[in-house]
Amino acid sequence: MTQVENTQKTHRTFLSSISVILGTTLLGAIVAYGGSYLKSKTWLAEAHVSAPDIALLGNYYALSSTYQFIKNKENQHQETEIVYQEFLKQLMSEEMIRRFWENTEYYKQKQTGEDHIDLALLEKLTKAIKFKSAQTLDVADSVSLTLENPKLATELLSSFIDQVNVETRKIVYSNLISQWKVLFEQVKKATEFNLGKNAQSALVLEDWNGKLQMMRSVSPLDEQFSAYRYLKKPTQPIMQRSPNRKCWASVGALIGFILSFFTLSLFNSRKKLINTL
Repeated sequence: MTQVENTQKTHRTFLSSISVILGTTLLGAIVAYGGSYLKSKTWLAEAHVSAPDIALLGNYYALSSTYQFIKNKENQHQETEIVYQEFLKQLMSEEMIRRFWENTEYYKQKQTGEDHIDLALLEKLTKAIKFKSAQTLDVADSVSLTLENPKLATELLSSFIDQVNVETRKIVYSNLISQWKVLFEQVKKATEFNLGKNAQSALVLEDWNGKLQMMRSVSPLDEQFSAYRYLKKPTQPIMQRSPNRKCWASVGALIGFILSFFTLSLFNSRKKLINTL
């Protein structure tokens, strides 16, 4: 075989190898891209939240501030931060998330009556709600819900946030009421004690009477309470979260490329072995 023939054969082998690699890579991308249509679509609804303004706390702020004043206690943590931290605690609670799903019509309609199947579904739904804490000042805390229906994802995320807010209100109200009752009894006893002491100065007695009247005159807690404020409300997503068909195609192309390269290497090794025999 002449040098020209050898060169031509080498070129043909090279072009054949390139064709196999390109063809297999393209085939892998096409198969993977088509396979992505067999996977159920999912959509992600997301909301951004932050600590509430004082106005959002309703009457809770007034009572909490009064408590701190009468207690002669410096409030090292703002009321807004206290309630927001409790809100985040409930938002991330798996128990809270499970209770939410167990009471939704969505979960009830999907129940099969088989405990292991229903528990697996509940676990999947629990993991579908995720919280991401802000890492920098220019990024907000976010909570998201991934579901196969974009409208339902948005509605259920809003319902979940509302339920977390109600639970937060119950907890912080209960804590404040318990503290308030204890302090009220202390102030009442101190007023009665000083009233019965003839030598007690009028100024001290007036001070305790003033505190007692202040505590008696406050308005009860109302329901105008929000432990958070929206920086971005849940809105119906436009783009699906998964499957990411471009990603699927890329992975398929990579698998096709690796497979073709491996096949060609194996073929060439076998060919060399045959030629040596």
